Amino acid sequence: MSTACVLDCRPGEGTDCPNYKLEGNKGNVSCLVVEEMLRKMDVDPSKASLCVKAAIMRGHIKISGEKDELKMVVSKGELQCGHRADATLEQLLAQSDYGGHDMELLEDAKVICPSGVEDDEWCDEEWWTKSGVKGTTPGDDRVRAHSDNIRGEECGNEGRAYVTGMCDGDPSFNCGKSHNHCVECPGYGTCIYDYRECHCDNCGGHYFGGSYESYECPCGGE
Repeated sequence: MSTACVLDCRPGEGTDCPNYKLEGNKGNVSCLVVEEMLRKMDVDPSKASLCVKAAIMRGHIKISGEKDELKMVVSKGELQCGHRADATLEQLLAQSDYGGHDMELLEDAKVICPSGVEDDEWCDEEWWTKSGVKGTTPGDDRVRAHSDNIRGEECGNEGRAYVTGMCDGDPSFNCGKSHNHCVECPGYGTCIYDYRECHCDNCGGHYFGGSYESYECPCGGE
């Protein structure tokens, strides 16, 4: 290892960070560069999804640090309500790395059904008047944020989704049951999908722990 990594980038065999100069990670972006680009986009790296940061490190999501890249569509898919939605980099940076706690209500999911509010409706004076957001003008970002909060209300939790697998270059929508990014693995971690899968501190592998981590790893550790 040559240059010290950021706190979130864990050392260990199999890391993707070029700072460790291990075989197989040539061409990847170091954690220092990943977090510098995020800061240029006015994103706090310490609060950003590790799955997204791993995807950037591995080259699956390519950014240069321009703020307008936050609107980049990372994944598209169909929600449980039947409507289609786009998942932007901005939404996914704010997404939790684990959805197993939320797979029924999806209250923390960041991808929300766009039905109910047309793309540019929040810019209109009529919508601004209805929004009731004080101290704003039509098109103000705070009005847009308010409109985003009520988008898809009629679809309920079926109009919400998590996006998993970004670090593997294969993002997909799901209810949270299959969204589990291991934050204990080297580098920025890796997706292990099933919410019941656990990381073993003894062998460094993963095992089926059950809904309440009822089982131990076959190696005897946990």
